[in-house]
Amino acid sequence: MRRRVATGSRPIPNAMVEKNQPSLSVGVQCRLLAISRSSFYDTPQGETEMNLDLMLLIDKQFPDSPFCGVRQMT
Repeated sequence: MRRRVATGSRPIPNAMVEKNQPSLSVGVQCRLLAISRSSFYDTPQGETEMNLDLMLLIDKQFPDSPFCGVRQMT
């Protein structure tokens, strides 16, 4: 049974994991911090400029034609 820790001003768990810790592997550290090991290795990527431009165009077009669905808007 896992308990959730209340979120607040605690540090980011990924920053708490030490890669070169000889006594605890990365997997054990992630398990102790209740984060998935894949989220430790994954670095979020921002949106591309082209994608942001497309989202802006869709946002401008939607008020003029709210009856269009996702397939017609994209």
